[in-house]
Amino acid sequence: MTILEEIRFVKKRNEILNTLMRYTEKKDYVKVESDLFEELFDFVNTNQRFDTKNFIKVEDREGNIFLLRPDITTNIIKQVIPRLNPGDSLKMYYLEKIYAYNARGKMKSKRQFGVEMIGGKSLQTEMELLSLIDGILDMYKISFYIEIGNQLFIDLLINKLTTDGSIKRKIKDALFKKNESTITALIQEESLYKTLLLNVLNPRNSITDIKSYIIENKLDEKLLKEVNRVIEISEKMNQENITLDLSLVSPYDYYNGPIFKGYIEGNHIMDGDVDVIVTDGFTGNIALKTAEGTANFITKNLKNSLNKLSVL
Repeated sequence: MTILEEIRFVKKRNEILNTLMRYTEKKDYVKVESDLFEELFDFVNTNQRFDTKNFIKVEDREGNIFLLRPDITTNIIKQVIPRLNPGDSLKMYYLEKIYAYNARGKMKSKRQFGVEMIGGKSLQTEMELLSLIDGILDMYKISFYIEIGNQLFIDLLINKLTTDGSIKRKIKDALFKKNESTITALIQEESLYKTLLLNVLNPRNSITDIKSYIIENKLDEKLLKEVNRVIEISEKMNQENITLDLSLVSPYDYYNGPIFKGYIEGNHIMDGDVDVIVTDGFTGNIALKTAEGTANFITKNLKNSLNKLSVL
C-alpha cells in the first residue's frame, strides 16, 4: 500500500467511525473512555474462563502486573457501577482499541465498539439496544443474522447440576464449543436437568420444545421465566433473520443477560461460535473455496509427512 492509498484508507475509516459516533450520540448515548491498563488478578477473577497467555502484560516499578486493555466492558463496569446510585440509569458507548497477541505471537490492536445500558426496565433496555444495533447495521447496508440466547438461563441450569466452580466453567466451555460428549462426561449423574441441558444443545429442539419440557417436568420456574423472556424479545423484534438458541454462552463470566450474536468477522468463521452464516453469494463462495483449499493443503502435507516417516 502506497502512502497515498493509506491516507485515503485512513480518511475513509475516520468518516465511518465519525458517522457511527454521531448516530449513537443522537440516540442519547454518552461516549466513555476506559483505562488503558487493567490489573491482572482483577481481570482473571472476573473472567476466569479466559486464557491470559494471549494478553499483553506489563509490570510497574512495584512489581504489580497489569494487562494492556484486553477488553473494554469489564473495565468500564468497574469504573461506573460503584458510582451509580440506586435507581440511576445510564446509556453509554465506547470506541477504543484493545490489545492482544495474534496467532503468530505478535502484539496486535483492534478497535472495539460497544454500547451499554445500565439500569432501566430489563425488556425495554434489551429492545432499545437491539433497535440501535439494527439501525447501525442497516445504515451500513450490512445484511445480518441474529441468534438470541440467555446467559441467566444457562447459569440457573448449570447451578442445578453442580456447585463446583471448576466444573461450571468446563460446562460453559463445552457449551461454547457445542461439545455434547464433554458435557455428558462432566455430568455423570442422570437427572431431568441434565436432560434439559442436552436438549438445549440439540439444534433439532425448538425453544417451544424446551419450554414444554420445563412445564411437563415441573422444573424450576425461574428457568421458564428466562425462556419466556427470550421468546418475548423475538416476538417484539418480529424479524425473519432471528434464531433462538438457548445454548449460547457469553465468554464473559460477569454477564447474565440475553446474548445476541450477529455480524461475524471472516477470521472467526471457523471458531465454532455460530452455526449459520448469511452472506452474499460471491463472498460466501470465496470463504468456502478458501476453506476447502486450506483443508486440502493441510491434508496433502500431512500425508506427505507421514509417508516420509514411514520410509525412514
